[in-house]
Amino acid sequence: MSTLTQNGVRVIPDDTGYVLTVTAALQNPVNDNTTYYVGSKAVGWQTSGALARIFVPKAGTIKLAYIEWDAGTAGTNENVSVYLRLNDTTDTLIQTIGDANASKLFSNTAVGVVVAAGDYIEIKIVTPNPGWATNPANVAIGGQIYIE
Repeated sequence: MSTLTQNGVRVIPDDTGYVLTVTAALQNPVNDNTTYYVGSKAVGWQTSGALARIFVPKAGTIKLAYIEWDAGTAGTNENVSVYLRLNDTTDTLIQTIGDANASKLFSNTAVGVVVAAGDYIEIKIVTPNPGWATNPANVAIGGQIYIE
């Protein structure tokens, strides 16, 4: 059994599962009090669900989620919440972070969401309400979802 690590973080616990990749084009600006959806398309962030779907090819349980946020302009330290959204109906919190760092890693190593072949997921990003004092800009999103 092998283990893949990235910067000392265990990414894939063993060879029994598979990884779905999350990617999205830069978002500029990132607006206050807005819900965005990203998935497997290198397109702009969507404000409606089911437009950036990542389809599940094989049944299993989502065990891990790592979503990286990299901003050209960091913004201030208001809370941003990132969720795993299943079939545009059910949200599972990955993590909420409130810091002024340009790079953030939203992670959850105990997701536990059961999926069937043909289901789809998206990453849902909820920005602060009432908003940032300084909004982040030129934000890129990427990540991995591990299913076994």
